[in-house]
Amino acid sequence: MGKKLNAHDKFIFILTPTVIIIVFVIFLIIFNYVSKHG
Repeated sequence: MGKKLNAHDKFIFILTPTVIIIVFVIFLIIFNYVSKHG
């Protein structure tokens, strides 16, 4: 674990949770829309 994170690893480490949150929000919006208009 002594290995330092390079820029690519840091980018993935920041990007992955952001993508998960964005996908989750989009899913909630779609689900909300379908439940209102379905």
